[in-house]
Amino acid sequence: MEGGGTEKKKMQEEENINFESMNTLPSFDFNKVKQVDDKVYISLLEELEEKCNPELFLNAGYDRKRFEVVNSIYGELKQRGVAKDEELTDLRNRAIDELRIHFSTKKKYDYLLKYIDPKIYIAMQPYDAARVAQAEQYYNRLNEDRRDIRALEQLEQEAQAFIARKNTEELEEAERRELEEKKEAERRKLEKKEEAEKRKKEDITSGIVLLALIVIIIIAVSFGKL
Repeated sequence: MEGGGTEKKKMQEEENINFESMNTLPSFDFNKVKQVDDKVYISLLEELEEKCNPELFLNAGYDRKRFEVVNSIYGELKQRGVAKDEELTDLRNRAIDELRIHFSTKKKYDYLLKYIDPKIYIAMQPYDAARVAQAEQYYNRLNEDRRDIRALEQLEQEAQAFIARKNTEELEEAERRELEEKKEAERRKLEKKEEAEKRKKEDITSGIVLLALIVIIIIAVSFGKL
């Protein structure tokens, strides 16, 4: 009897578990929504429209408070219409703080890497140890915060002078190359001109020699007839 009672009790517990699993909706976790970290967006507007679309928050068991927040953000976004990135950072920051949405950092990361990668400065001559050290500090922060768009923006602000110096050097290098290319083009143009003049003189000389030969032949033939 005891065995039968135990078995019956076990079956009832399993039925209750199955019933509960069928009637309990999964809790909504926005972190499970697919995020494409490596995607490069044309603009912040495009990214906000994609990641703050209220439809993403209407999963089974969704958080109504979160839905109200995203609905508010999306509504404000649509009211503003076409706007520059800097005009939408407040909405982006709300989405980060209130919805824990991750915003793509690839574009900003790749941009900063072009200026603060220590390898760039290690290869420069003459070697500047202080500049290499500064680049390494920025580089370390870049990789520590590579998934935090606001941290990368802060890093960009702090590294403005460092980036501007590199931009100035690149501009000067581009101007130097342009000047060298211009001088090379002028040199080739002059060489072609001199070569053309040389051929012209050679042609004139050849013409004179040929004419002289013809005259000599004519004179020789004339004397021969006499």
